Amino acid sequence: MRRIILPQALPFMLPPLGNLLVELLKSTSLVSMITLSDLTFSGSTLKRWR
Repeated sequence: MRRIILPQALPFMLPPLGNLLVELLKSTSLVSMITLSDLTFSGSTLKRWR
């Protein structure tokens, strides 16, 4: 399997794997930015109410 199937399958696996990696990086960074902005907004509104 290492010598026959894997070398043939690897070129077909790389583009979708790269797309998934890019999509994962984009979604995690967007989620962290949304969370950070929500936290700072919530903190500022709590500070105003006191």
